[in-house]
Amino acid sequence: MKTYFLSITILLSFFSVSIRKENTNRLPKMPVWVAYIKNQPPDSIQQFVKLYLQSKKIEVISMEAAIKLHAEVAMENATKLMEAGNFSEKTAKTVVEEPVSNILRIRVFSDTLNKNDYKIDSIYWHINVLPTVNASVKDIKFMPSYKTSSDPFLILKDFLDEVLNSKFLK
Repeated sequence: MKTYFLSITILLSFFSVSIRKENTNRLPKMPVWVAYIKNQPPDSIQQFVKLYLQSKKIEVISMEAAIKLHAEVAMENATKLMEAGNFSEKTAKTVVEEPVSNILRIRVFSDTLNKNDYKIDSIYWHINVLPTVNASVKDIKFMPSYKTSSDPFLILKDFLDEVLNSKFLK
């Protein structure tokens, strides 16, 4: 377990030095909630995703924090409408519509034949915005490059760079 975190730390320190210019010019304004669909990857994989995004100056929050943030913004909007005397059934619907966080939904497919090693076959992902979750969004498929080693952390680094370069994060 120590070697996983040591390799994570080394990878992050190496890759944080080489921040791409296009990523620094367009950071998401809202925090990101990373949601794993179906199978939860090992803790070391989840920790790497979180640390890598944070190394790119992206705030990563939990589901609970995203829901709390949504409730706080909705209450603040409702209070503003009430104080202005504009609160009605029609305007009440707009109270909960303000986006507060990105949701990066990830589904990792791994090689289940090899129980000793965690090898990533492919990753399906998409981004939604809380509270307007669009169920019709199609997953985007990430296939590791044949040039990439079988190291899951290098594969995740390439995957997360693709996510950041996609400009889907708001």
